[in-house]
Amino acid sequence: VNGRLEHAVGKVGYAFGEPALFHVTILGVWLIMLSSCILFLVKLYSFNRYRRGMLSLLQLWQCFSFYLLLEIFLMILFTTTHFVVFFIVLELTLFPLLFLVLLFGTQARRIYATFLLFSYTYVGSFFVLLGILLGYYVVKSFNFHAWIAVICDLVDKDALSLPLATSHYRLMGCSCFCLLLGFGLKLPIVPLHTWLVEAHVEAPTEGSVILASLLLKIGGFNMSEIAYRTPRALARGK
Repeated sequence: VNGRLEHAVGKVGYAFGEPALFHVTILGVWLIMLSSCILFLVKLYSFNRYRRGMLSLLQLWQCFSFYLLLEIFLMILFTTTHFVVFFIVLELTLFPLLFLVLLFGTQARRIYATFLLFSYTYVGSFFVLLGILLGYYVVKSFNFHAWIAVICDLVDKDALSLPLATSHYRLMGCSCFCLLLGFGLKLPIVPLHTWLVEAHVEAPTEGSVILASLLLKIGGFNMSEIAYRTPRALARGK
């Protein structure tokens, strides 16, 4: 069933026989469904807080605006195959959570938690951007499918005998490492997880739910779609 569904929705990713800006995979479909369900429940919780007098009407509309923006960003992130769009949207998904923690946090250390969340994740963004640029230097394209095709060419045994191919092969290895490190900060993995404790403690209930159920999944999704498939192509070849 998953294979038929992926084959059907994958056709969205092609226009006139060429790779398009978006391509839907089965993992992306499930994560979009998860995002929609989680954000719907979070909206219900925020509305219940408004009915109980814990939020003003202005605060409710602010929360709903953040949820709507986050849902749009997540849908783009889970379907795009263009690294520039991917990187921009990856950074934009952080801002709704930053404002939720800063404006609706219930603890005294919410400013410190916001600073940790911002600084750690943007250090990770630097490595993600570096990995994308290194890969672009070799592939000359920001399309993810073009990356895989070029990597498969690079691991050809005859091609690797050429000095230029060997240099490109090493650059793609460095690109994979930078992507893995950047997404590891956003997942996060030990010992890069110290920002997560403060963010969970200081964030409101809605922010903590979004952080645990959606935003941390972005790191795992990115690692599976990019930093996992690319080394597999490096090892497999044609």
